[in-house]
Amino acid sequence: MAYHDITYKILGNILKLSLRGTVWTTKTLAKEVYNLIDAATKRKLSEAGKQSEAEIKRLLYYAKRKGYVDQDYRTTQTGKQKLASLSLQPLSMPKSWNQKWSMIIFDVPEENRKHRYHVRRLIKQLGFVQLQQSVWIHPAVCEKEFKLISDIYSAGGSLLLLSVNHRDSLDEHLEHFKTK
Repeated sequence: MAYHDITYKILGNILKLSLRGTVWTTKTLAKEVYNLIDAATKRKLSEAGKQSEAEIKRLLYYAKRKGYVDQDYRTTQTGKQKLASLSLQPLSMPKSWNQKWSMIIFDVPEENRKHRYHVRRLIKQLGFVQLQQSVWIHPAVCEKEFKLISDIYSAGGSLLLLSVNHRDSLDEHLEHFKTK
């Protein structure tokens, strides 16, 4: 596990705890986060020459500076978006494919350009392939991941998930997923 993976893991724990809506002090939140970190992660931090407690406090201040949490360490909308990007893992080709494609279509207005960029980045992060400008496909079922993206970005009807029957015209894209 690389050092940046460890920091992302700790940052994810900070944001998950902050989602509770509890008012935290730096000291109490740092202690809670420390209790969530497994022994292997603590060992990796130590090997990297970092003290776990100091690294957690550094990441708490980082989260506040970036606007992921407010003054009372409650997760902001920006923090929810960051948590989503930290928690999404690429989807893999299902072992037994049901011959249906998951298709995401989105239309985010120009005034929400940042949201459009983040939605596109998360869709790419999941491993979707672009079929057209705002049309993306993947052979895996992805309702849970789609719900996470649409809830956080409050797309309100401008983000659709469709289940599409297999068509020969999509075969060239299927090869992309088989090689991964």
